[in-house]
Amino acid sequence: MSEVGLLNVGNYSRLFLNGGGVRDSKYTRVASDDDFYGIAALGGKDVEDIDTPIEIALLSTCAGVVDIRPVEADAILPKNNPKLTDMKLGAAAYMDMQAARFLGSDPAPHAAALKFITDRGNVSEADIKKFMAQGIAAAVDAEFKNTLLPLGEIQAIKDILAAFFVRPNITTFNAVRDVGFIYTIASMALSGEKKKAYNDVAEAYNNTLRLLNPSLATSVNKDVVAGDFKVKSGTNSVEVLATMVQ
Repeated sequence: MSEVGLLNVGNYSRLFLNGGGVRDSKYTRVASDDDFYGIAALGGKDVEDIDTPIEIALLSTCAGVVDIRPVEADAILPKNNPKLTDMKLGAAAYMDMQAARFLGSDPAPHAAALKFITDRGNVSEADIKKFMAQGIAAAVDAEFKNTLLPLGEIQAIKDILAAFFVRPNITTFNAVRDVGFIYTIASMALSGEKKKAYNDVAEAYNNTLRLLNPSLATSVNKDVVAGDFKVKSGTNSVEVLATMVQ
């Protein structure tokens, strides 16, 4: 993805796990006590340990750790570009915070991580929101480039996802939930190439949600499995979204 691509913090943090699937202690050994305990205090299961993906990602940017981390990590969060690094980390923390607020889990650790990032002085919250919107647009473009979805509807998907992560509420969540699976529902009555086209769109949307926020994607899929999703075949998503996004 391009430079405005969003950070998949879960995948990134796995670069710092050992063969047993836990954080490799060699990274904490070279971090200062101030860095280690400052990051550990952000939240997670243990406020005296670094045990969440965002905490591991933040640890990876600390003095000492950046000198021994995998080369793949520097390609994602470049040592020589602290502003881009904090844009990516800030967007991940901000989006997790907003999804947590809506889904009923504790947003405090994500809010603390966001403050930790902005307090470093490389980026502001306004910078992060702008970067986040660009990253959402880039993610949608990347996933939908090989589908037959019209450009107007692709833009509508960008708009509703950006709106949700800025101000999550039941209206924006319903739009996030509905817009992707409307195509799967419609495909049930179709066959051949047209059915494949609808399925491609549904797959692209699922992939986008998993990239933007895994917990949100899980919630959306649970709603669908539970039968809580009801949209008539043939509904125009642009018209639906126009009534939802103000």
